[in-house]
Amino acid sequence: VDSSGTQHYDPATGLMRYDIFRTIRRTGERRTAHITIKFTSLERLRELLSAAGFSIEQTYGTHRRDPWTPEAPEIVIVARRA
Repeated sequence: VDSSGTQHYDPATGLMRYDIFRTIRRTGERRTAHITIKFTSLERLRELLSAAGFSIEQTYGTHRRDPWTPEAPEIVIVARRA
């Protein structure tokens, strides 16, 4: 299987659309999949958690507990129900 794809991010909506193309070499059949992911800012996550009754204990930039920075690849939040 040969696989390729494209991606487009719309900063106004926070949506990333992935288009994935797979071609089965043996048959030449081409399959397409589309995935849309919503990215939420740390500030908005804090608002949503607070509104849901949670308090944030820690915020990390990776699952290895590296500090969060605006350049961090992830947002990992440790929260408790208040």
